[in-house]
Amino acid sequence: MGFAGTPDVSTQAAQRAAQRALLIADANASLPHRPVRLAAEPAYVDSWQTPIEKDPFRVPMDTKVRLLTESAQAAKARSPPSNWCAAP
Repeated sequence: MGFAGTPDVSTQAAQRAAQRALLIADANASLPHRPVRLAAEPAYVDSWQTPIEKDPFRVPMDTKVRLLTESAQAAKARSPPSNWCAAP
């Protein structure tokens, strides 16, 4: 299995990402395959609920857009673009 992604939505970028995914899949295929053995444990049933302080459906759309825009701008200002997930 191989995976590659790109923020560039051009046809050429998609083709390059697909080629990288194929290279990764080829590399992964050469790894030794061992069956997964799970521990002999009984199944557990549990539940958890996030403590919600504010109903997200009651937050006005303009507030959501403003907060998302501000956080995206702050993230871009503090971290330079990187290519950390690119495959060879």
